[in-house]
Formats: sequence, structure tokens, C-alpha cells
Amino acid sequence: MIFRLIEKIWYKKSIFLYALIPLEFIYWLLVQTKKLLFQVGLFKSEKLNIPVIIVGNLTVGGTGKTPLVIEITRNLVENGYSPGIICRGYGGTIQDLPHLTSAEDSFLLTGDEALLLSEETGCPVVVDSNRIRGCHWLINNAPIDIIISDDGLQHARLVGDIEIAVIDGKRRFGNRHLLPAGPLRESTTRLKTIDLVVVNNGTKMKNEYSMIGTLKYAVRILDGKQKELSTFNKITVDAICGIGNPDSFFDDLANAGVKIQKHYYPDHHPYKPEDLAIFNSSTLFMTSKDAIKCKQFAQADWWIIPQSIEIESDFITALFGKLQKSV
Repeated sequence: MIFRLIEKIWYKKSIFLYALIPLEFIYWLLVQTKKLLFQVGLFKSEKLNIPVIIVGNLTVGGTGKTPLVIEITRNLVENGYSPGIICRGYGGTIQDLPHLTSAEDSFLLTGDEALLLSEETGCPVVVDSNRIRGCHWLINNAPIDIIISDDGLQHARLVGDIEIAVIDGKRRFGNRHLLPAGPLRESTTRLKTIDLVVVNNGTKMKNEYSMIGTLKYAVRILDGKQKELSTFNKITVDAICGIGNPDSFFDDLANAGVKIQKHYYPDHHPYKPEDLAIFNSSTLFMTSKDAIKCKQFAQADWWIIPQSIEIESDFITALFGKLQKSV
């Protein structure tokens, strides 16, 4: 598959890299031109009248950004804040924007991340490719006092009071090349301006905070029944994954002692019943994000494997410390 080939170029040695370097230079020129236009004032940035936390990454693909957004949102609620979340709605087709996500929405309209964020946090989640417009809608129409932007480090129009970058601890920055020769959206020098850097499932470097994701139990899609993962250790389970870094999910299952048959799908894949018909009589595992798109046709032995994350307490302390200074 094409996404497997791209991954090999970005994270392993490949002769195809050299063919992409001219395109990387063009991408670099575009990024630098955009920065210059903001610096000279031809493009405008806007700072809102309530705090904005931007959670993003420097690389394309999954780094654990969405679970961190959920964890930050929960901590904010526990400490008396009323958060709203803005996201692009990647993969969605909805044209009437901004759109407040609801339980009745289809992932085909809003994308899978918006539905997952709404379901997991219970906070207002607005989908809008124009983040400034979406933020103003939240401020004017929802009872919020802080906004979390799911992704957006490269969206210079929206000024973040706190910027957080999430790094995949195992893959880091790959070959350290910019798109399309490598996975970087922008140079790693951007980290110098980031407030907090979180490393997901890997060794943290200086001035980084550690986040660890674990898989502990399975939730049956049809009725919500929970079972410990260890109860599946005597069988081989089919596992599907359509996220940015599917091997992170498969590796976590293996580390939990589950024998799996891996089935890769593209990130944000819009599952249809016919895609998974071969698993109708199988024990099937999937991520929470995949399950959002499979609930309508789930079978009796299909299970969500939710990820529990643990982030060091120093990160939460630093986050609230910076938040107090921004008010």
C-alpha cells in the first residue's frame, strides 16, 4: 500500500528519498513565504479574549495528540474551567461551517476525531477549517471560558496562549526531512517557540514531558461490556487499525500479551460493512477512533480497545502555571 511505502521512505533508509528532495525544497519555500507574509503584516494573526491552548505536532501522522487533548480537557473541567474544542474535522464532508458536533452526527460529515472528542469529553466540539471563525462561534454560542485547538500549530492565524507539541517517542522526527521527503510539516527549530513538549511512549529528552499509553481492557461495541485483555490471551485475535501510526496500536496489543493478526487501513479510513465483512464471525479489535466508524454495523464479537494515558504530574503543574500567567 502507498502509505506503507511512504512510511518506509520517512522512517527507514530508502533510495526514493533523493527523488523527493527537490519537492521538499519547494515545500520549504512555501512555508517560508507564508511566514514572511505574516511577519510583514500581509497576513494577520488574531488573539482571542479567552485563553487558547493549541495541541499539535510537527510531523504528519499519529503522535497521540487526540488522547492528550482529551486528558487536558478532563483536567481543565476538574479544575473548574469550561472548555470548548475546535478541530478541522479531517475526513468530513460537511459544508455548513462552523458546526457543533452532536451524538446524531455521522463521521462522514464531521470526521472521526470530532465525534471521538465530543463523546469522550462531553464538551462542545466545533468543526471548522477556519479556526478563527470556529473559535468565535464557540465564544458567542457556548458556555466556555477556554478553547483547546486539536491540531493547529501550523495555523498561524490563531494565536495560542499555550502551545503544546506531541512527539512520537519511538519514531521522533524520522529522517528529519520536510514534506514530502520526510514527515515534518515544519523544521524542528519550531520547538524553540513551543511552551510544552510531550513525548508519547518513548524516552524523553531535556525539557520534555513523558506520556505513556496503555491498553488494559476491551469494550464490546454492541453492549459496552468490559473484559480484561488477559482473557483473550489464549486465542489469536484479528486487529484492524486506521490511524496515523497503526503499529503503535499493534505493538501495545502485543505488549499486553495478545496474539494478533494485523490488518492495516489508511488513516481516517471511512469503513463500510463490506470492508469488514470477512470479520463478521471473528473476534475483532479496533481503536476508539476506528470504532466511531463501525458502530452502525458492529458484530457480536467486535471490541474497542480504549487507550488509557498517564502523563507525568509535572506536565499538569506546568500547564496550569502557564495558564495562570496567560489570564
